[in-house]
Amino acid sequence: IRNCRDVSLLLERLPEESHYVTAYLFEEVLSQQSPDMQQCLLNTALLDRFCEPLCVAICPDGRCDSSSKTPWKLGPHLVQQGLFTIALDEQQSWFRYHHLFQKFLQRRLQTQRSPQDIAALHTRAGRWFESQGMIDEALRHALAAEDLPAALRLVAQHRHTLINQEQWPRLASWLHRFPDEFVDRSPELLMLKAWVLHHRVRMSDMAGTLDRMKADWDNLPQDPLHKRLLRGEYAVLRSHQHYVATDAPQMRAMAQQALQLLPDNALYARSLALVLLSLSFQMDGDVKSATATVYRLLGDESFHRSSHHTRLLMTLGFIHWLEADLPELQQIAAQHLTLSRELRLAESLAYARYLLG
Repeated sequence: IRNCRDVSLLLERLPEESHYVTAYLFEEVLSQQSPDMQQCLLNTALLDRFCEPLCVAICPDGRCDSSSKTPWKLGPHLVQQGLFTIALDEQQSWFRYHHLFQKFLQRRLQTQRSPQDIAALHTRAGRWFESQGMIDEALRHALAAEDLPAALRLVAQHRHTLINQEQWPRLASWLHRFPDEFVDRSPELLMLKAWVLHHRVRMSDMAGTLDRMKADWDNLPQDPLHKRLLRGEYAVLRSHQHYVATDAPQMRAMAQQALQLLPDNALYARSLALVLLSLSFQMDGDVKSATATVYRLLGDESFHRSSHHTRLLMTLGFIHWLEADLPELQQIAAQHLTLSRELRLAESLAYARYLLG
């Protein structure tokens, strides 16, 4: 390594389980560090990236705290000492270990600490990431700590934010991190699964998931607001199921029920319910009521220039398309396209392009 011009390339080519690599990292690197530094290295080994506040939060004894007796900050100190650490930004706020060094530290951590101690490190890391709004990383650490209730709480608290932003790939990745048997026992995760299937237009599978949820209706969360939210989501997805079956009366009834139950912050779900309510009138041949439903809501300032606004424009577009009113469709689709671009809503943008085409 000392005589190599491209150290990174050399390290990439070294096998992770090499006895010589392990011996070198222990004898020439880790054992040369102070006890405090060794503890910090082990504590932070499970982090894919770290910064100073995170190090302080994860170290139970405060030894990574630059305000303590130890006069160094971990990341800059490691880079300065050449300890296989890479700065991730120009400000040198975030760092990561070279993967060989991290694997070595993780093996040392597993041999020197109990599973309970390692889980506690994951828990502290997860709480810090959650406090910073970094939910994907918070969820990863909660699951690594095998704290499924904490992971479920994260999903329950934040899934509608992602639904409102149309971030379906992230939602699907959250769902797939949980064991299937745990998903089947959780109304919250079953509802998330139903939304993912709905977005993929797998209506039969969505209906089966809703049936599974309905069979376990008595196990809905005891919190009245939470239970009301899940019942509202159930109603709006059933309304879409009736739309596919061209059952306008049932479609309208479930959409109206959803609007009575869903809170204002469930913006995407409420938008879909309004779309379906309007289309139920169009399906019955009452175009005047269909468009009036949408225009009445477009006049609500609270919906202006939001994802809710794009859904209403999309509804008008579909009504004009079904009525073969192409001039109106072109005008609405152009507005829809402009607003979806400004709000960076991928799904709405796709619908706008579809309608304009």
